[in-house]
Amino acid sequence: PAHAAAVMGLGFVADGTGVFSASVDKSLKAWNIANGAALGSTVQTASPIHALASVKNGEWLVTGEEDGSLRLWETKAIRETASGTAVTSLKEIKAHGGAVTAIVAVVGPSNELLSASKDGLIRRWAAVEGKQLKEWRHDAPVIALAISGDGKRLASAGENHVVRLCN
Repeated sequence: PAHAAAVMGLGFVADGTGVFSASVDKSLKAWNIANGAALGSTVQTASPIHALASVKNGEWLVTGEEDGSLRLWETKAIRETASGTAVTSLKEIKAHGGAVTAIVAVVGPSNELLSASKDGLIRRWAAVEGKQLKEWRHDAPVIALAISGDGKRLASAGENHVVRLCN
């Protein structure tokens, strides 16, 4: 198996030659699509990973973790660092008071993303700066998140069986 526990996030390499997988076993891995072989070094995170997204035109991955953190990783480092060599995150954002359950990247050159959490909050971030730009309440733990193609509307689904639309 690819991981020792559930895989919670997947993302393609920008050039389409590989895929990343993230797991609650606290690991982030890169895979070669052509032959299924592992690429580079397995990243070990401090906390189980519940969500994964790509930002900065595929140069960075963002993991959403059980400890409420967002961690940014350089995709090239994960793919090209020798196996067994530690890869460290570029940035850590203390994003939420509960586990991060969903992350979506805002389409376009803004390098912004949205995160959702068990704390019932959805937050918009400038990924490079690690700066919170906006916050919405869902009134229950959030389990799914989507953003419109123009980046102006979001939808969240919660454990309360409610889907909310926000501007």
